Amino acid sequence: MMREDGNLRLVSVFLAGGVGRRFGGNKLLADAGGAPVLARLFERVLPVLRRRSQRVFLIAHDPACAVLGEERGLSVITGTFPQKSDTVRAAVQAAGDADGILFLQSDQMLLSGESLKALITAWEAAPDLPARLSFDGVPGSPALFPASYFPKLLSLSGDRGGSALLRGAPVTLVSAADANEGLDADTKEALHQMVQILQGKTQSSR
Repeated sequence: MMREDGNLRLVSVFLAGGVGRRFGGNKLLADAGGAPVLARLFERVLPVLRRRSQRVFLIAHDPACAVLGEERGLSVITGTFPQKSDTVRAAVQAAGDADGILFLQSDQMLLSGESLKALITAWEAAPDLPARLSFDGVPGSPALFPASYFPKLLSLSGDRGGSALLRGAPVTLVSAADANEGLDADTKEALHQMVQILQGKTQSSR
């Protein structure tokens, strides 16, 4: 719901609480053409998030990830987050009385500011509905939840993230500027492909 001053307060949160079991180490710190994966993502999206968000958080398990966030002036929350629901809960608690919370997966380093602007703009036009990016028609991340979803997000348990609440629910879908933006660095092979795309050397087979 719009505030009396006509502005919506959005909090954006980078989720970096995992330990990268499939990758075999912390994928967010892996080299992505001369900089860590997480740093690459920051380069691409922080300018937009700083303009459109009241506050930008990083929730991190690894101290080195925390340092990357602190160097860029983010509000960093550190701790042990055994499962997805633990990270989500920490994010919602940090959001306070915000009107919406934007969750970003920290290994989607091909995400563009253009797509984020479109996503936030779509949510602002229909702030009572969740909004999420879609890739070739398939819903994905990032996802933006209105404050009415905060109690549901806080009640998540186990290895369930916010997407579990969106199955069958009314959602505003926003097409990403490029389908490659939905790729994530879950494996070393996937990261290699993403670096190649970033450097303009190949096209995704997605």
